[in-house]
Amino acid sequence: MDHRIRGVPFGSRSPQYGVLFACRFTLDPLSRERMQDELLRQAGGAFIVVTHSVEEALVLGDRILLMASDRSMRTITPRLSGVGGGRRRDPAFYTRLATLSDDLRAAAM
Repeated sequence: MDHRIRGVPFGSRSPQYGVLFACRFTLDPLSRERMQDELLRQAGGAFIVVTHSVEEALVLGDRILLMASDRSMRTITPRLSGVGGGRRRDPAFYTRLATLSDDLRAAAM
C-alpha cells in the first residue's frame, strides 16, 4: 500500500518509529476498526499516529499527547485492557472517551 498523505508515505518508518497521519477520508466503522487492528498487527514496534479522533487515540495509543488549540499539552496513559479494538470491551473505555472529549471541549473554550 503506497498512499501518500501530505507527502508522507503511509506507514513511513524512521529507524526508531513509524509515523501515520490520520486519513482525510471517512471509513465506515467496521472498516476503520479493521484498519486499526491491522495497523497494530503490522507495526511491530513503536509508531506515532496523528489524529483528531479521541476514540482512535484510545484504541491505538499506549500514551496519548492531548493538544489543545492554545498549544497546551497533556500526556495521558489510558491503562485499558486489551489491544486495538479489544480495548472497546474494557468497562472503562467509554468513560475515558467521554472524559477526554470533555477535556478537549473545555480547552477549546
